[in-house]
Amino acid sequence: MEVLNMLMEIISESILTIVGALAAALLAYLAPKAKQFKQNIDKTLDNKNLGIIKEMVDHGVELAEKELTGASGEDKFNRAYEYASTMVNRYDIIDLSPDFLKGAVQNGYRRMEQRKKGDDK
Repeated sequence: MEVLNMLMEIISESILTIVGALAAALLAYLAPKAKQFKQNIDKTLDNKNLGIIKEMVDHGVELAEKELTGASGEDKFNRAYEYASTMVNRYDIIDLSPDFLKGAVQNGYRRMEQRKKGDDK
């Protein structure tokens, strides 16, 4: 009986050791995969947010061009920036610095000019 108890104890300890080793190996294998998966999700969300910001900026540029026909470029830029800033804040898309948004508005004007050049051809 005593031998049987010792044998059961040895077997149970061996099983627990093997299960523990397998769990550690599984975690070591999955940890980098989970990190990579999270990075891919973050990258996808960033791309989505940047696309939304681009659309809002383009809409702001078009709105400024329509509303402020004949106004100075600076007034149009400020109106487009104001619109894009309001929309980004309203929908709480992402925390943007004013400089980033100003750069996005400038790029929006460049895209508009390229579309106009493409339409003229």
